[in-house]
Amino acid sequence: MKILRYLVCCVSYICLIAIMSAAFGFSAQEGEKSGSVSKKVTSIVTGKSIEEIDRLENEKGDDKVTVNEIIRKCAHFSIYLLMGVFAYLALSLTLNNKEAAAVAFALAVCLLYAASDEIHQYFSGGRTASAKDVLLDFAGSDIGIFITYTVKNKFFGGNEYGKNS
Repeated sequence: MKILRYLVCCVSYICLIAIMSAAFGFSAQEGEKSGSVSKKVTSIVTGKSIEEIDRLENEKGDDKVTVNEIIRKCAHFSIYLLMGVFAYLALSLTLNNKEAAAVAFALAVCLLYAASDEIHQYFSGGRTASAKDVLLDFAGSDIGIFITYTVKNKFFGGNEYGKNS
């Protein structure tokens, strides 16, 4: 079990670094490029053409939210949900299943990364930083950590997972 524990820990760190790198890459995109990528994804999800998506965005009022905006926010949430999963797994195994410390450190890592990512995005051309996005990202990581903590403790024996084997 020690080999499995070590393998899960290594894979968790690799996945965490990959997710952080992807988030960094998305934040580095200039506004026009980021919008273009989002519209392509929205087009695939909705089956509408990019021209139709542009038309709908131009017609919307300030109090309306577009499908493109919802998809962008879902992307934020999903990336950070995965970041929370792998941050918690990696730290839980690194800290010998000290659950409170693993949860606290995972939350801190995700919150600091979300804030620094928004600051990084601010310096990318045509982009802004948003406290709402930091909160959305942090909510995603919170849920990822909670789900992983719950599954790990319910199905893998919690604190005893891989400890003495």
